[in-house]
Amino acid sequence: MKVYRALTAAVLLAASAHSGAATIIGVGSKTCGFYNEQIKGTPSEFYYESWAFGMLSTLNNVKYKFDILKETDGAAISGAFKQYCADHPLEQFAVAILNVATQLAERAAPPEIKSKRK
Repeated sequence: MKVYRALTAAVLLAASAHSGAATIIGVGSKTCGFYNEQIKGTPSEFYYESWAFGMLSTLNNVKYKFDILKETDGAAISGAFKQYCADHPLEQFAVAILNVATQLAERAAPPEIKSKRK
């Protein structure tokens, strides 16, 4: 049930993020600064990673027409959002994950999609 709620929240976030207004629930609503403090030597990192991976998996299946996660792994993704949060402590954790999704999509986009962006 928790996974269903997290996936539903991620889908709703992805759908409403385009409009510029979204209600974010769960750890994604916390700031990156809060995340940075919470993960220091605690099991909280698991909850944040689970939320992030669920959101990225949902975005991968709902938003993109190609696989943004195919050429990466969990450690690389965690490193990317940890770095984003270190650099942007006032941003919401969900914004960090959306930023990582955008980075992954830019790298994974097939050539025909990349050429349309130029």
